[in-house]
Amino acid sequence: MGKEIVKTECLGCAETFDGIVMDCEKCGGVPVLRLSDMEWDISSNRPNIWRYASMLPKFKRYVTLGEGLTPIRKYRKYKLKLELRNPTGSYADRASAVLSSYFLSKDPNAPVRIKYASDFTYSLVSYLIGVPEVEVVLDDPFSVEVEEILSLIELGATVNFSDASAQLSYMNPLTIEGLKTTVFELFERGIKRGKIFVPAETGILAISIWKGIEDLRAIGEDAGFEVVAVHLEGMKVPSSLDRVSGIDIFEVSRDKALKKLIELAKAGIKTKLLSAASLEAMEEDGEEGSIAIITASDSRRRTLPVGKNSRLSKEILRLLSEGGGGTAYEIWERMGKYTLRGVYKSLASMESAGLVASSFSVEGRRKKKVYFLPNEDMKKGSSNS
Repeated sequence: MGKEIVKTECLGCAETFDGIVMDCEKCGGVPVLRLSDMEWDISSNRPNIWRYASMLPKFKRYVTLGEGLTPIRKYRKYKLKLELRNPTGSYADRASAVLSSYFLSKDPNAPVRIKYASDFTYSLVSYLIGVPEVEVVLDDPFSVEVEEILSLIELGATVNFSDASAQLSYMNPLTIEGLKTTVFELFERGIKRGKIFVPAETGILAISIWKGIEDLRAIGEDAGFEVVAVHLEGMKVPSSLDRVSGIDIFEVSRDKALKKLIELAKAGIKTKLLSAASLEAMEEDGEEGSIAIITASDSRRRTLPVGKNSRLSKEILRLLSEGGGGTAYEIWERMGKYTLRGVYKSLASMESAGLVASSFSVEGRRKKKVYFLPNEDMKKGSSNS
C-alpha cells in the first residue's frame, strides 16, 4: 500500500476538503472520509475493530478497549447483531476507538470538548482516559439524568453548561469510520447480502453502515446489503438522511415497538425502544435472512477496568509524559500516593487499551519491565536506570 491520501466530502453540498475535517462550515452537512489505498485485508490477530485497519484511517497510536466482534444471534428466521455487548454496552464504542486514536495521535496533551449526546459521551470519555483534559458541554441540563453527569465526573471529565461552539459533536466523519466496522463484521462472517434494519435517532448509524457498504463496493467486494433506517411513529425522520441515496425509511408504531421490547427482555436482551423497533420493522418486512442492529440499553452501563480509577491513570500518563518511562515500582515511587498494587493494575489495564507500552530491559543480571508512552523513544527511559 502506498501513502494514504485522506479527503473529507460533505454529503450535503459535495464540498471536498483535504485531510480530516470534522464538520462542513459551508452547509453543516454530514462529512465522510474518502480514503485511498483501502483493501480488504483482515488482521485476524486483533480482537477489536482494528482488525479492519486496512479499511480505516491511519494513526500513530491506536486505542482499543476490546470493542467490536459483537455476537450475531439467530432469532427465528432473522439475525440480531448485539451491539450492547461492547465494552461500555453501546455501539458508540466503535466510534470512540477511532476518535480517541485520532486525538492521542494528533496532540495527546490538547483538551477535548465534547457536545453531550447520550451513550456517545460516556463511551468517548471512557476511551479518552489518556487525554489530560476532557470537557463535556451540555446545551440543556434538563436533557440528561443526574446519574449520567456523575458517571462522567467519575471518569475524570469536567461538565459545563453552555451553548458555546468549538465542540466535538456526535455527527463527525470519524464516528462514521468507527461505526462502519459493524457491517465489516457481517461481511467477514460470510453474511454478504440482505437487509440491515438500523435504529435511526440521529441517522448516523444508518449512514455509517451505508458508508461501510460503499467502501466495500469501492474496492470491488460483492456487498449486496440494503440499509433500512427505522424510526418511531411521531418522530421526525433524521434530516441527516435527506441527502443519502440508498437508505430506505421504515416507521414503527410505539405500541408495537413496546411489545417487541418486552419480547426481547424475556429472551434476555435488554435494549432501548428504538432498537426493539428495528426488530419489529424487520418482522413486518418479512424478508428471511435480514439483520436487525440492537444498539444499547439504558440499564446496561458498564464500568471499564481502565475507567475505575481514571485519576490514577491520568496521573500515570502525566508522569510518563514529563519524566519518561519507568518500572511500575519507579512510577509508584514518583507518585508518592496510591498503592503499588493499584499502580500495577492500572498499568496493566492501560497497556491492554494501548495507552501505554512496555519493553524489557536488562540491568546487571536483572530483567525489568519498563513502561513508556507509545511511539516515544524508550531511551528517554527510567529516571533511576
